[in-house]
Parts: sequence; structure tokens; C-alpha cells
Amino acid sequence: MPIDLEIIVTGFDPFGEFSVNPSEIVAASMPGKIDLTDEIEERQAALSAFTLSTCCTESWDSLEAELKSRADRTIVLVMLGLAEPRGEIEMERVALNLRDYRFADNKGHQPPVEKIVEQAENALFSLIDLKSLKEKITEKGCPISVSNHAGTYVCNEIYFRSLLYQKENPHLSKTLFVHLPGNLEIGDGSDEEKLSIMRATVLTLIEELAKESLHEMETLA
Repeated sequence: MPIDLEIIVTGFDPFGEFSVNPSEIVAASMPGKIDLTDEIEERQAALSAFTLSTCCTESWDSLEAELKSRADRTIVLVMLGLAEPRGEIEMERVALNLRDYRFADNKGHQPPVEKIVEQAENALFSLIDLKSLKEKITEKGCPISVSNHAGTYVCNEIYFRSLLYQKENPHLSKTLFVHLPGNLEIGDGSDEEKLSIMRATVLTLIEELAKESLHEMETLA
């Protein structure tokens, strides 16, 4: 049967002292379709990948436009970002309604400490069962963990805005932010090996979320 399910994967362009952002590379490496074939029938979901500007306004303006243009279908959104001090691939559980930029974004914005959306909650949680998702992914040999703090920079801001959008727009079925490490503490140490592990882990995560979303769509049908 035809399905109106699409996956969106985003990464950020380089920022600050980083000449390369692995989130941009991993997002761009995702396939154009995800195989959801089961024992009954062959099915696929389209995947679109975008690079967002590391800017508090341009990033959300771009992503919101892409989400609104797909209001006629169910969307699984996976956003990737770089967390340089970390050594693990981490799924973020919480987005804070807080800007506290320790340095300016790529467009020179460094607002005072303030709420992202004045009238919104102080924090929003992912609606995904991240504990269960972590178990499914690690069972397939891919390293991933769960974090409870997405920071207070552009990554956190776009996550908060996406979760807020999801509350008001049910066509956005799954929303998740994943931080990629600046120095993945596994693999043979080469950049290519680390990127390969990141790609495999993100792809496995996307497949699991797409299957969950498809199951929910069929249950409600």
C-alpha cells in the first residue's frame, strides 16, 4: 500500500573554530529512501536531507518552511548537531526554553540570556521512548546513549522550536535531536572510521523511528 511518510534529516554547517561539521557530512550521506519492507509487502519512505545555517533565526526559518510544505504527510524529523566536548553519540531527551550563547552564531547573533519563546514552557521533552530506542539500536551493534541536556546554543533552540511545532502540528510524528561527538571514543581513530560509525548509527536510528511511525499510522488507519 502507498504510505505518506517522509523522513527529514538535518545537519549544521561548520561554526566557530570548526572547519568541518560531522553533522552536515552524516546528514548528506543518508540514502534518498528508507526500506520498510516487512514479511507482507515491500515499502519505502522518502528521505530528505538538509544543511541548516548555524544561526538562531535562519535555521528555524528554513526548517519550518520544509515542515509546512509537507503538511500533507507524516514526518519523522531527526536533527543532527556537533557537541565537541562529548565522546559519544547522544539522543537528546530535553530541550530548554533558553538561549545562553557563549559565543555568537554564524550570523553574529549572541542574544542576552533569555527565553526562546516567552509564553512557552520552560522545557519540552521528546515524545519518543528513548530508553527503548537505545536498546534497539545497541542490540544491532551501534553505539548510542541518551543525554538530558542539549545545551543552550542553536542546537537546543531548533530542538525546542521543533518540539513546540510538533505540539501544534500532529503531522510531525517523531522529533529527535542527536548530538554527534567531536571525538568519538571508539573505532580505529581515523576520521573516516568515526564518520562510518556515526552514519551507521544514525541510519539505524532513522529506520527504527520510521518503523515505529509506520506502525502508528497503520494502527490509526
